[in-house]
Amino acid sequence: MLDTGSTRTAMLWRWCSFALSISMAASCISSTQQYFVPTAGQERIDSGGLRSRGDALLAAECPRLRGDKESDNGAADFTITVDREGYVTRARLDRSSGDERIDQLFGGLTAALQFDPPASTPGVSLESAVTLAYACSPTVAAITFQIKQPGGDSVYVAPPPTDAPQNPAS
Repeated sequence: MLDTGSTRTAMLWRWCSFALSISMAASCISSTQQYFVPTAGQERIDSGGLRSRGDALLAAECPRLRGDKESDNGAADFTITVDREGYVTRARLDRSSGDERIDQLFGGLTAALQFDPPASTPGVSLESAVTLAYACSPTVAAITFQIKQPGGDSVYVAPPPTDAPQNPAS
């Protein structure tokens, strides 16, 4: 009668264990998305209101942002959801400015936006991209923004004031 023997596997256990540990750790990793929604009863703003409120709120933040530097700038990207009446119902932060307080300021302003009701697809919520940037100097605190119009291909770009520091990060 023939003996039955055992056969060793080609992969060592330590590599199998390592691969299993890596795959388990990877499955535990999650990302967090940050959303901003308008406050109930909050006054809505158009692009002009975005500029004036943004400049005023940024003026309070610029000394902190500049610190010992002559100037500072940054930008954040959002995706907004616009309902059939043209109101922004939420703003999702897609790319941070690198400063949490600026992201909060920009998120609140973006969530308060109101547009003309979209004509292209009535009755449907639309998503649109918005980029807000800031520039601070000792004499100027200014925001700029680009809004891809909901339901359309046009982009509204608000130029910086003539006395704003040049080259805000985008």
